[in-house]
Amino acid sequence: MTDNSFEIPESSRNVFEVADQQLQSGNIAAAKEAFEEISAKVPHTSRLKLLEARILVADGKLAEAAKAYENACNMQDASADAFTDLAKLLKSTGNNAQAREVLRIAFRKFPQTPQVAAKLALALLDEGHIEQARKLIDYSLKIGPDDLEVLETAGIYCRATGSLELAIEHFGQALQKLTLASSTKRRTLYVRLSLQLAEAHKEYGEVKSAESTLRLILKKMPESTRAWLILSDVMRFKKGSPEIKRMQQLLVNHSGQLSLSDRIDLNFALGKAWMDIGDAKQAMSHLNKANQLHRSQYSYDIEAVCRRLKNYGRTCLPVAQSNDTQAQTPDTPDLPLPIFIVGMPRSGTTLVEQILATHPKVFGAGELTTLPRLKNTVLGLDFPDAPDSKERAASKEVLSTLAKLYLQESRQHLPEGFEDNHYLIDKMPGNFMFCGLILAALPHAKIVHCRRNPIDTCLSCYSKYFVSGQSFTYDLAELGRYYRSYEKLMSHWRQKLPKEKFFEIDYEDLVADIERESKRLVEFLGLDWSEDLLAFHNTKRAVRTASSNQVRQPIYNTSLERWRPYKNELKPLFDALSIKPD
Repeated sequence: MTDNSFEIPESSRNVFEVADQQLQSGNIAAAKEAFEEISAKVPHTSRLKLLEARILVADGKLAEAAKAYENACNMQDASADAFTDLAKLLKSTGNNAQAREVLRIAFRKFPQTPQVAAKLALALLDEGHIEQARKLIDYSLKIGPDDLEVLETAGIYCRATGSLELAIEHFGQALQKLTLASSTKRRTLYVRLSLQLAEAHKEYGEVKSAESTLRLILKKMPESTRAWLILSDVMRFKKGSPEIKRMQQLLVNHSGQLSLSDRIDLNFALGKAWMDIGDAKQAMSHLNKANQLHRSQYSYDIEAVCRRLKNYGRTCLPVAQSNDTQAQTPDTPDLPLPIFIVGMPRSGTTLVEQILATHPKVFGAGELTTLPRLKNTVLGLDFPDAPDSKERAASKEVLSTLAKLYLQESRQHLPEGFEDNHYLIDKMPGNFMFCGLILAALPHAKIVHCRRNPIDTCLSCYSKYFVSGQSFTYDLAELGRYYRSYEKLMSHWRQKLPKEKFFEIDYEDLVADIERESKRLVEFLGLDWSEDLLAFHNTKRAVRTASSNQVRQPIYNTSLERWRPYKNELKPLFDALSIKPD
């Protein structure tokens, strides 16, 4: 992007460039020196304020940086960068709505700047405005077809909406236009684009392409810990695998240069490697370290979380008690109808979705954030803990609004040609807490609850570095307590919800007899049987979960009782689960 600033003397321009380079390389002190030199020579312009704000961000002074960005935005010579940087800062501090409004203002002020349109598209996508986001992505590509940032953003949008072929195309185009140079900025961009490309290949089931992309990154930049983490997920390690030695050397020999995030990546990757080999002690040593490091970064109150799960059962009225609400929904609602696949993470939810999405009348939309976000918008952030939560959940108006907004947003995920499908799957496991609310607002919906051995479930959670959320999985004792609270809530739903709307399937039963259990699922949904469901692993679709690799393979039973070799390492989990392993 270019700045609309006044004509700067050549000597000062060079100092600006020096300051930018020092910031990119992490040399804050040198950047400050350059800033002081410029400040003494040129008038205070938007570009100068922008540089000051960026230095403040690098220095961790976010409140001061926000004010400097605001000043830069309000100056006559304001640039698009000032607005987009401010929006980025606001989003990083949790002020998503403010960030979105800043980008809206920027788009009105700089309609011909493609990067602004692209950033606004992602902000709208985060809020569930998929169609508006798509139009802005198309517009940004039209006015900036060769811009690296636009191509990257278009790829991110396509990944998020399941258009993985297009995502792969956009990331590939961006990489073709990027020549790998020695500058920190270009190296960083190369790694970021390549990682996005590898993830897109992985999610589309193109594991070999993902692996080759990751190995190319590591050939050029062996210190890329995120590449090691993703590679560990797509490959199977064996005794003597050279990758293990290289990761261990990076972890030990470069420990002083590794960030906290880098060490988390490497320890999770090595944990996976030793699990593949079957060395439980080595695996748990790395997994414990990875989880402890990640858990140290945030505050988490397991007591409050368990209370909240209990409150969902108390406040969300079972559908049998919500007959007045049901009357608001037409007897023959528009297709497709929602299926909610719920349960603990790593309990088989992705496998069940992959099987069902193979059916010609079912579309798998993946893990939608729609319902949790709308719950906060419609019922409030304090629901279900507020004293009047039960009244809110029983309100016809509230439930009608929730249903309308949910259906409008979720159906935007349907690709062209799927409008007449009978069901749309929302596979967000954590929606288990909303089961009563779901059937009160959407009585035509159906819920599939996936269950798995509690120890296998928890160990599998503990071994994964989730993209976001799942804060309860990074401590064995907290994980066990969360599981027991989840189990109690599901027992409550089992008693209260109608059997024709609520179906349960055990991972172990599915693995033992996939045909029998798949037929039970299809019968529950009222669909015709299709033999294609037994070849679910061949279905070409986006799978953006920690199980994306597993569901590309035929059914296997090696995950059953996987916990046994780790028995001696799992005492905090056993205690929290109140289990005495045999």
